[in-house]
Amino acid sequence: NSKTDQQAPKISLEGTTIPAITNRFATTISGTASDDSYIAAIQIGSNNLPIELAEPRIPFISEVPLQEGANTIIIKATDLVGQTTEKSLHIYADHQGPLIHLQTVRRSGLGVHLDGQLTDTGGLASLLVNGEKQKIPTGSKNYTFSLELDTDDISLRAIDRAGNITTAKIGPDSLAAAAPVRLFAASNQVFSDAGSGMLLASAQTSKDKTPPAITFYNLATEETSYDELFLLEGEASDISGVETLSLDQQTLQKNGGQKLFFSVLKQLQPGNNNFQISATDSLGNQGKQQVSVIRKVQKVRQIGSRMSIAVLPFEKKGSVSLLGDILYDKLIDSFIEQKRFRLVERKELDRILQELELSASELTDPDNALQVGKLLSAHTLLSGTVIETSDSVEVVARLVDTESAAVITSNDVFDQDKSLRSLDHLLDRLAFKFKQDFPMHEGIILEVSGDTALVDLGSNKNLLPYSRMVCFKEGKGIKHPVTGKILGAKSVILGDLKVVQVDEEFSQAEIIQQNGEMKQLDKIILR
Repeated sequence: NSKTDQQAPKISLEGTTIPAITNRFATTISGTASDDSYIAAIQIGSNNLPIELAEPRIPFISEVPLQEGANTIIIKATDLVGQTTEKSLHIYADHQGPLIHLQTVRRSGLGVHLDGQLTDTGGLASLLVNGEKQKIPTGSKNYTFSLELDTDDISLRAIDRAGNITTAKIGPDSLAAAAPVRLFAASNQVFSDAGSGMLLASAQTSKDKTPPAITFYNLATEETSYDELFLLEGEASDISGVETLSLDQQTLQKNGGQKLFFSVLKQLQPGNNNFQISATDSLGNQGKQQVSVIRKVQKVRQIGSRMSIAVLPFEKKGSVSLLGDILYDKLIDSFIEQKRFRLVERKELDRILQELELSASELTDPDNALQVGKLLSAHTLLSGTVIETSDSVEVVARLVDTESAAVITSNDVFDQDKSLRSLDHLLDRLAFKFKQDFPMHEGIILEVSGDTALVDLGSNKNLLPYSRMVCFKEGKGIKHPVTGKILGAKSVILGDLKVVQVDEEFSQAEIIQQNGEMKQLDKIILR
């Protein structure tokens, strides 16, 4: 009622969790939308949050992906009469470490003289030279340095405001190669440092047909990783000066120096990921280097290791139509799109029903349903009812544990719009509710006693009784045979647990299958 709803909604954000600059690929936005009447809709970025019933106060949480560079995220709340309030968040995503440009590397007396520059689009935080912190203007995007060091073994460590790190190491071998040369990047002229400081013929550089050399640190041309994030770091160098440096056609730097040190954090997709660094010198010579990274997902985090659900045909009540069959198929699609549970295939359900000589209608008998669930090796059964009238539809669904026949959780959705588009949204909301009931938390074992274990997840993490867990430990790190770099570790699955009692900050779980000894501090993950 517009007479009782006089004010636009209010949005309160938990600001301490939202960084101004980050090297993450997503950020979590949480808060509360409130209104003197009722909140009807909440939108975060392009994501419309599912709201079952309008309420005066609705808490929200959503993970929003971030693109490289400036991100503006709009949070919008709308009340029942259409009044809208918006809040904007500005987050800068920086996945590239500072670029270290070396323009001069030469011996000076008993030590080394170093001229160079740091650049970073998100702003610099600190520079360490051989472990000692240098004074730089915090937040500056460019910093020029000129250093006299009494050693020929040099390490530079540059850190930006987002926490990205680039390291440059210059040893005696590098100095031996670079000793007779000094480069002035602005003029592309090369001078001799030996004695007279005589200008060498510019024709010497014009004859340079060698492309820049690119080296990845601790990487072979093919790598395997179990981590979602992967760091590409290395250097590009050229006697005529590296003019541009690019990653997969995205320019990282223009007008560089004789040596450029880089680091870029990349998000890996499961399977094969190809990255190519290219560098061009001031004379147009181009060098390229490619690395292929295969991301393997640990078994405990794969969809096949998650809680399995057999979705049974729904009971139909009210104005019975073909709508019940349409909703059943659409609900399965919605669960698959959520990528949270492992769905038992429909053909497997049909096969078991045929073997038991049961019809879908006979699955309303709990004993029949549990028998089917066990034969399908499903952890849970999803059954429910479609209640249809001439101008509305309601779906009520229950998730049942196949071993104990206990109802773990139930959810329902309702809509007065029966169009196909609205039905899609209706069942997306229902699947999302079940996903919210089983967040993919990880934790550790606190204590093991006989066939029970205490774990550090409780009601504060929305843990439900009868939830399933996998206990695992990280195996020996996988080491690259050439570079020696640790590429991740395979997980060793120790067994399965089922939650039997939930307290606020911990839970008691029954060990229902054991493949190896479970001990304190072993990891657990919800199925």
